[in-house]
Amino acid sequence: MMCSVVFQTVPYEALAKHEKDCDYQFDECSGCQLKLLRKDRKGHETSCPSVTLTCDSCQFVCTRSEFDEIHTDLH
Repeated sequence: MMCSVVFQTVPYEALAKHEKDCDYQFDECSGCQLKLLRKDRKGHETSCPSVTLTCDSCQFVCTRSEFDEIHTDLH
């Protein structure tokens, strides 16, 4: 079978796994819900201001854009 995204030949029995793991499928950012290629999502989420962060010390939860402003006032 042929992957319709990367035009790579994939054995039929492996196609479902390939489509699930293919870096050229679209994923959604967990913060801003922007649709981007799976291969680019993790890089995007490391700087996305809408991604939710949890402080390892106090478990405070807020978005990345609020973290430095709000969270530093708590410590």
